[in-house]
Amino acid sequence: MNVRKPPAPPASPGTVRVQKRQAQVPSGLRTKTCDKCGRTFELEPEQKFFLCRDCYEESQRRQHPRKARGTSILTLIRCAQCGGEEYLDFLPADPAEALCKACFTKRKREQKARSTHSIA
Repeated sequence: MNVRKPPAPPASPGTVRVQKRQAQVPSGLRTKTCDKCGRTFELEPEQKFFLCRDCYEESQRRQHPRKARGTSILTLIRCAQCGGEEYLDFLPADPAEALCKACFTKRKREQKARSTHSIA
């Protein structure tokens, strides 16, 4: 048995029809004012910076200072796994159990693989 739905009633005279539009992306460079120093600078439309390049770089230097490049002491170890010799830039807790970089990376990879397999 086919039942037909009645047609939708026409919109009343006071009804507002809403239609979405796609956002307009401004073309070309935009001019912004730095929040910190007040200088103006230009940005691409997709960029969202609030600081000029100089103020941004200064804030990054304060947040992420570089390590001091002073004198460092290297420690010669014999790898507990492969027997190769390698210099480390730190003193290992137990030099007899120290690993070279290659063996250390291999062991970390194996541990990570075991931990992901045991969870799954």
